[in-house]
Amino acid sequence: MKSIIDDARGLHTEQGTGLELDSVVTNSNIVNWNSSEDLADGAAASLSVMTSFFATGGAETSTLAAGSHTGQMKILSCSTHGGNMVTTVSNPAWGGAGTITFTAAGSSCMLIYLNALWHVVGSHAVTLG
Repeated sequence: MKSIIDDARGLHTEQGTGLELDSVVTNSNIVNWNSSEDLADGAAASLSVMTSFFATGGAETSTLAAGSHTGQMKILSCSTHGGNMVTTVSNPAWGGAGTITFTAAGSSCMLIYLNALWHVVGSHAVTLG
C-alpha cells in the first residue's frame, strides 16, 4: 500500500507503493540523498539514483536518458580527472549536440527534468555542447 499525507485527509493509504506528500513539506534539518553510482566509461547514467560520479582514466563517454518524471533531479560529478568525460543527454533544454563535457576533477552538473527536457540548475567546470 502507498502511504499518502495530504492537508485534506491527513495520513491515509491507497493502492500502490511508496510515499506521496500532497502538501508543503518544511524541513529544518539536513537532507541526505544517499543514492549514488560509480558511472563507468560507455555506460548509461541510472535514472534510479540521484548522483552519478566517475573517475576518468582518459577520454570517456556516457549517456543520460530522458527523465522518468517531471521534477526528477540528476547530479553528474567527476571525482578524479584523467581525461574528459563527455555525457550525451537525451532531451537537453540547451539544444546543440546535447553534451556535457567534464573537464576537471570536481567538475559537476545538476539537472532537473521539466517539460520533457533536462535543464541545468547549476554547473562547475563543464562545457555544454
